[in-house]
Amino acid sequence: MGSNFAECHPVAFRFVMRAREAGAQVIHVDPRFSRTSACATQYVQIRAGTDIAFLGGLINYVVSSERWNADPFFKEYVSHYTNAATLIERDFRDASDLGGFFSGWEDDHYCPDSWQYEGTQRIIHLDGTYKEVCDILSSEGQGMQSGRSIGGSPPRDATLQDPRCVFQRLKHHFASYTPDAVAEICGVPRERFVAVAETLLRNSGRDRTSAIAYAVGWTQHTTGPQIIASAAILQLLLGNIGRPGGGIQALRGHATIQGSTDIPTLYDLLPGYLHMPTCLPIDETLDKYIWNEGGSTGLWADMRNYMVSLLKAYFGDAATAENGSVELFSGYQSALLSPPGEERNLNADEVAKVNPASGSLMVTQPGDVLIFHALTPHRSGPNASGNSRRSLYITYAAATYGDRYKEYYARQHERIAATRAADVERRRAESRLTPANILRRLVRRLRRT
Repeated sequence: MGSNFAECHPVAFRFVMRAREAGAQVIHVDPRFSRTSACATQYVQIRAGTDIAFLGGLINYVVSSERWNADPFFKEYVSHYTNAATLIERDFRDASDLGGFFSGWEDDHYCPDSWQYEGTQRIIHLDGTYKEVCDILSSEGQGMQSGRSIGGSPPRDATLQDPRCVFQRLKHHFASYTPDAVAEICGVPRERFVAVAETLLRNSGRDRTSAIAYAVGWTQHTTGPQIIASAAILQLLLGNIGRPGGGIQALRGHATIQGSTDIPTLYDLLPGYLHMPTCLPIDETLDKYIWNEGGSTGLWADMRNYMVSLLKAYFGDAATAENGSVELFSGYQSALLSPPGEERNLNADEVAKVNPASGSLMVTQPGDVLIFHALTPHRSGPNASGNSRRSLYITYAAATYGDRYKEYYARQHERIAATRAADVERRRAESRLTPANILRRLVRRLRRT
């Protein structure tokens, strides 16, 4: 769903075709008939934007089916490897119970207190105090995105029968997504939807797994995260996560979409999927940033190691726990623009030309997070003051330094153009019918055979 696998990712799709030749079922659910549809064993055409309804129908069909309730594997997997057995607070109410709103809707925003596991609280760490997420001001933190849950291990019901356990809440939420509702919303014949659901059930279990592949056909939607979360719920219910041949495959590549997250070029992330620190009190020191943005369990419990490693990569030996300061020199960005093929900092002669009177001293304390964006010349020094700076964000003012932006990127384009021209010339040279090229082609053919 949400992809044209065959045309946009043909190299990877060859493995799908090999699987089909070996007897695998390939299902393509998409509003548009494409080459992927032509290669599928089942093609289901849905109305654009109805992906969640289709996935919700699959979830409801699975948990209501005789196969899922009769085979002990599914409940064993869900009970042991998901949060399905965990109990939620008594005050939680589903959107279907409150006319479209979940519990906690107050004054045009949500308070997530009733969404927590029973006996837990979500709090943030401020100046020596802790506050519940619902009580923080917008000037202190970012609401539901901040803080962590405390209170120890919440109670569980391994039988999955308690009406307040996650599984029963989920089952109640998706109960309205019946095959008839899916047929009406998605424009799919009921029997075709049921055929897809039955295929997934037959191909999931103790000795079989199914995979879901998607691309920007899902992520482009404003409800993209909810669509992908629905797919994750479906795969968890079927026991298809963390097992060979299962999972959810995010198709990426030609536009380095994944790279924009990993590098990252996204404005709200640091490398390694770390949240970008803010200038709010919750992130004013490294300790607070890690406590409020990290986690107490799982991989995110090691967030301090990730962040320290990143700071070391940025600043080398200068990244220490001791006090320091940063002096900024506005207006000297162009001095950092290097000739093609060179990467450098200001040399001694250029530093001598910098007017010390133009510097702006930003004093820091241990644990402060400094984020530099763009080519801002700076130097560090000892902290000679008792003053402190919470967080520092430095970037160009486009109106003032727009010409330097243009100059910098013009040089980058020149480098790219020169590289491409050299590559074209190399290919032309290799295509000429010279004895050396003919011999090279023969050797390639022999290697292939």
